[in-house]
Amino acid sequence: MIDDDEFNISVKKMFLIETKDILEGAERFFLDLENQDLENWSEESIDAIFRVIHNIKGSSKCVGLKQIFDLTHYLEGILVIIRDKNISANSEVIPLLFHSIDRLKKSLNALSKDINNELDNNDIILKIELILSQI
Repeated sequence: MIDDDEFNISVKKMFLIETKDILEGAERFFLDLENQDLENWSEESIDAIFRVIHNIKGSSKCVGLKQIFDLTHYLEGILVIIRDKNISANSEVIPLLFHSIDRLKKSLNALSKDINNELDNNDIILKIELILSQI
């Protein structure tokens, strides 16, 4: 019989596997955005990335991965700014978006190796908070 701790760990591990698959599936949207000027970004790509990040945020909260939830919560904020066109093309938001997505991937990999890993994404969250407070 599986105990609660084992069950929670197995649910978290399944979340990590599925989330990596979801991010890999969304890679074409990330590349679409990365290879275009901000003015030419497609709404389809922005909406697709928003949905991916939103789903990861909700699922991470359900399985108790607060570090992933916090990062994706702020990532959503960046995507809302981009979607609503509240930034300029030379903004520092775009590199921060890609850096945040890279950090999300690294965080998922770290948790895959050690589910109890204490991730520290506060540096990037503080940068996002600063940008969000200026809009």
